[in-house]
Amino acid sequence: MRWRTILGAMLLGLANATPSSAGPTDTAPTAAPVSIVLKPSGVFDGVDPKVHAGWQVLVTGDRIVAVGPD
Repeated sequence: MRWRTILGAMLLGLANATPSSAGPTDTAPTAAPVSIVLKPSGVFDGVDPKVHAGWQVLVTGDRIVAVGPD
């Protein structure tokens, strides 16, 4: 669970990079969440004290879905 908190904090910048939907939400249809695969040079998971090279992060909507090696 701790790695989600740390990765979530690292990915806060993504919220500013994605377009927001402005407008009434009660009449607009709900769109399916978009999935994004992040391929950073290293990922700190909060469990291991080292940075993992070659790992990817899968984000769907506003949630981290999976983290691990390629």
